[in-house]
Amino acid sequence: MAETTAVRQSITFSGPEIYYLSASLDAQMVFGVEDPFPGWLTEEIREAMDAARESLAVKGALTVDLAGEVVLDPDLAALVGVLADPDATLLLSEAGPNGDEDDAERTWFLGAGRAVELLPDGAGSYGLATLPEEADFAARILARWGVAAQPAPAGVPGSVPDDVLNAAREQVADGTVAQARTALEDGGLTAESAASLVQSFQVPLRSASVTALRRGQMEWEAGGIAMLEAGNGLWGLRAFEREGRGWVEITPCNAAALGAKVVGVIARFAATPTMTGSR
Repeated sequence: MAETTAVRQSITFSGPEIYYLSASLDAQMVFGVEDPFPGWLTEEIREAMDAARESLAVKGALTVDLAGEVVLDPDLAALVGVLADPDATLLLSEAGPNGDEDDAERTWFLGAGRAVELLPDGAGSYGLATLPEEADFAARILARWGVAAQPAPAGVPGSVPDDVLNAAREQVADGTVAQARTALEDGGLTAESAASLVQSFQVPLRSASVTALRRGQMEWEAGGIAMLEAGNGLWGLRAFEREGRGWVEITPCNAAALGAKVVGVIARFAATPTMTGSR
């Protein structure tokens, strides 16, 4: 697959082949790759793994030496190694006005001086492609989201419990707009912000999010930002927890402000210039 910002050919593998390759490098899981063997018996999985090894050998992705040891192609091993043990990962998702997920999700892995993109085809196969070292991930995200010159909706930043926000969205869909507006006000938004957000729920264009993950001392650290684009402008949304309850920080943003939030998320989890796009 090619992109205007970086023309490169991706290598495509089936789900079992990706699983075999990553397992060969001791990966417990790979973000963005669905389990190819849900509910399978151990013997069935073993047979599928043997078949994956054979198909990978046919592709030239691996060889078996005289001692019976599997040897991955060195270039491919370096590529898959980033998936198996990344320093950081960026997960992108997009949805249309009806909440339907885009079939062009993106997962970017960073590590060992490389940036690797995982490209699911929606049918159980995945492409792998190396991104250029100078890749500006913030710019790529904003371009994918179509963020250019959108205005900020009326209102001021505020926070509401996520269950209140979801309920208000459903109320708008059901036509009970006044109740949705009241619920958002009671949840913590100003009257102006509540009315503006309800208007956005009435004319949504798309929603999207980027989640950044970084390996910590004991576990993965995560953060992110979500976007809602509507007929009256852009909103930035950030989830957090308060006293054991999920909340969402909601900020009316113009394109520049949303771009700054995306840059901030990436910079916070970036350990290398490649991840931020700085030189």
